[in-house]
Amino acid sequence: MPESRFLAACDSDFQRARQFAAEYSVKAYRDVEEVIAQSGLHSLNVCTPHPLHAGPAVKTAQAGVHVPIEKPLASSLEDCDAILTAANKSGVKIGTVGQRRFYAPCQRIRRAIDEGKIGCLVLGSVAMYGWRDQAYHKSDP
Repeated sequence: MPESRFLAACDSDFQRARQFAAEYSVKAYRDVEEVIAQSGLHSLNVCTPHPLHAGPAVKTAQAGVHVPIEKPLASSLEDCDAILTAANKSGVKIGTVGQRRFYAPCQRIRRAIDEGKIGCLVLGSVAMYGWRDQAYHKSDP
């Protein structure tokens, strides 16, 4: 987005954060608290493994920073509640990232819903088959 700037990368493996940050010319950080305190960001994307979403999301929301989170929001109802409670208390926005929202078929479905072409939507379900080679699964331990 033209009005946004990529400022920082954070990883529990600082060397990995440094390598990633160097690739994108941003600053590397060791932990979420450090990013929030030093970077001046307005939004922090949480891209951790699913069971680790709540920790950084709650800390970020409590600091008054908006939090887009890779799907799913969290891996337990308790973690979802903690994230939403932190956001509600601080007034920040929480959202989950849906990477396929700009795919032509998804946009066509959205238009059909918005235009009332398929009635009043109550429930939707999708079965999507995908394939990833072994290199993908070995790319990050």
